[in-house]
Amino acid sequence: MDRHVWEKSSDWSTMLCVLPDINRSRKLRLWCVAWARELMASAPPRSVFLADVAMWFRPELLVEYTRGVDAAEAFADGKLGHKQLVGAKPPTGGPWNVFHLPTGLTRLRTNEIAQALGNFASEFSIPTAAQLAHLVRDIFGNPFRPVAFAPEWRTDTAIRLVAQ
Repeated sequence: MDRHVWEKSSDWSTMLCVLPDINRSRKLRLWCVAWARELMASAPPRSVFLADVAMWFRPELLVEYTRGVDAAEAFADGKLGHKQLVGAKPPTGGPWNVFHLPTGLTRLRTNEIAQALGNFASEFSIPTAAQLAHLVRDIFGNPFRPVAFAPEWRTDTAIRLVAQ
């Protein structure tokens, strides 16, 4: 993948996988928070789903999902500790356990997120691949963009540090 492919891609799963060292990172958690909020905002009315699926979108469960997502964001921002995050985890993760992903501690890995969210998005068509890719770019930026380096930054100290 290069800069131009990154900027046009809607393959959010591959985009996540090319990012180095993001498992269990703050940005990965915030990306999960962002798509979870997008999912809750764009979910069709319960009446559209079959009865067994509609149960996942009952109002009381949406409240629980929201509480968990809010806690995940506060944890990422350093405002909640591990114990509070675990306490805010919803009793059910919803279809494919997607609502457990933002509050996860050990499962906050790109491969597990890609599998669960990919299954959910395939089944329910929300959020769309384009929405998820847009969120990846918003949260992570473009890792392939050229870095501007001002010549005045090339001090003896900087050069010695790079050489180490």
